[in-house]
Amino acid sequence: MCSCVAKIIDYLQTDWPSLACPSSNSTVLWAENWEKHGTCSQSVFDQYNYFNHAAGLKEILRDILKFLDVYGIKPDGNAYELNSLIKYLKSAFVGRNVGIECNEDASGKSQFYQVHICIEPNGNFVIDCPVLPDAKCADSIVFPSF
Repeated sequence: MCSCVAKIIDYLQTDWPSLACPSSNSTVLWAENWEKHGTCSQSVFDQYNYFNHAAGLKEILRDILKFLDVYGIKPDGNAYELNSLIKYLKSAFVGRNVGIECNEDASGKSQFYQVHICIEPNGNFVIDCPVLPDAKCADSIVFPSF
């Protein structure tokens, strides 16, 4: 990570922390995100501008929870149909393909883990994800409380 990211470190510590256990070394998380995602846009963004732009997108994309809530889907520990989640999320992003990734809770139930949203390299528009994650989701998935 370049020292230029230090300008927004307080924001990153608050809004993009690592939640991994047992260690929550956020610097490692940010470095991995830059290597995996940021380098695709390095002809447009340096590290500082990549993270700064990502922070702005996060503010816009926070409305995903509000959008799903309109359809009665919320992080309440209940199970929801995977196809419904995909349909609603796709409509939220103007018909663009997004990926849903699941993991298993302690009792082995499939749970909603994360949404993959793809943005064109210049950072302006949501695009169809060229590769979707191996979702590992059951037909019905739990949306855990947080």
